[in-house]
Order: sequence, then structure tokens, then C-alpha cells
Amino acid sequence: MKRSATLSLGLIAISIGVVLLVYWITIKNKELQDTNTLTSDEGGVTVTVNPITSLESDNWSFEIELNTHSGELPEDLKGDAELLLDNRQTLSAFSWEMSSEQSHHQEGILSFEKTGNKPGAIELILKDIGGVKERNFKWDLNN
Repeated sequence: MKRSATLSLGLIAISIGVVLLVYWITIKNKELQDTNTLTSDEGGVTVTVNPITSLESDNWSFEIELNTHSGELPEDLKGDAELLLDNRQTLSAFSWEMSSEQSHHQEGILSFEKTGNKPGAIELILKDIGGVKERNFKWDLNN
């Protein structure tokens, strides 16, 4: 009887350990897990940015949505975007992949190549959208 109870407790402990390990791996694989989607609503254009980068990724990637009721939306954000790492290193975007393109609505993924160690903070800068010189989206990664 004792052997059966010990075996049952051992299996329960192993099961709990596996669940905790899977949870920990899931959390660690999301660098920007606790960040919020950020929005800028100026110049008649709403820009919504959601970071989607994981530890395995070679890129910093952001889901971006642009909405307007009037005016023009940029065709390619790549040339009008920068990523500032720890307020000192600036990266240029290498890719803008649109998933939806309409006259007043665009969605896509904007990507930057990762370099060096994980920064403590990142700032996405989007220029000249809806007549707004700069839109700044900042995330603290030291949470």
C-alpha cells in the first residue's frame, strides 16, 4: 500500500513539474509578453502597433494597423521606420509585408534584424504618417 501511495505521489509531482516547465518555456519564449499594444491617433490616421517577437526569432517584428477616414496611407512603411535600442542603437527596417491593403485600412508586419544582446528598452519610430512628423512607440523589456 505504501509503495502504491509513494508511486502515485511521485507521478503527481512529475506531472506538476512538467506543467511548470511547459509554462516557464512558454513565458521565456515571449520576449515582449507583458507589453501592450500601443496606439497613436493623430493627423487623421490611427496607427496600432503590437510587438510579436520571440526569443527564437532573428528579427524584431511588429504587427501594424493603419486606419484613416480621409487622406493617404503610406505604401511602404519600411523607409519611414526606425527601431531604437536602449536609446543608442538605431536599426532600419528590412521588411514590410502587407496582409491587408485597402484605401483607408492597411495591416502588415514590419521587421528589423536583431543585433547584439537583448536591450532593456526598444522604441519604434514611424515617420510622416498622416502629416505627423514622428510617432513613437516605447516598450520597457526589463519587466
